[in-house]
Amino acid sequence: MKGVLIMKMIKTKGKITDHFAGSEFACKGSCTCGKINIDEQFVQRMEKLHNMLSQLSCGCKAVYITSGYRCAKACQIIKGAFVGDMHNIGAAADFYAEDKTGVTIDSATLCEAAQLCGFGGIAMIDPISAHVDDRQRGDIHYTNKQWYGNEYTGQSYMTFIGKSKYTAELAAIAKGKPLQQKKHIKVKIWIDDHEYSGLLDD
Repeated sequence: MKGVLIMKMIKTKGKITDHFAGSEFACKGSCTCGKINIDEQFVQRMEKLHNMLSQLSCGCKAVYITSGYRCAKACQIIKGAFVGDMHNIGAAADFYAEDKTGVTIDSATLCEAAQLCGFGGIAMIDPISAHVDDRQRGDIHYTNKQWYGNEYTGQSYMTFIGKSKYTAELAAIAKGKPLQQKKHIKVKIWIDDHEYSGLLDD
């Protein structure tokens, strides 16, 4: 579990993509060093994931990084972490997302979208949070190049495709052909002096 051949690391706090700042990936939580050391290709894949979620009918207001880079001290504190793991390498993140109304998006949807974006390591952390990493890349030496799992049940999966209620939408977005969203028209009618209102699909 060691070594990297070619990685371009981001170490700045400011805006690094349309939706992310370097500070969001800083070492945090049990360790207070605040160090930023995150791989540029990984961040670009996170941006791709954000854009995919934004095209769903539920939309995506924001993706929140709960754990990005982890320094050696953080790896010693956090259960299950170790020096040389994907967080320590700078190519992993734990996160959750909110739809356009502020409701959290379920982790099955996050994981299915992540698989379509090409992440090699993907896991449901809990019903609303997920882990993603870039272990599949040729420039990262990692023993297990693919892992799809569920951290709160201990299960492993062959795929996340089909586990989300947005499977059809995600597949269409991945092909560059987002599904057309139905338009709803608000109507009112009166029958025998009684008013009835509702929505009609366009």
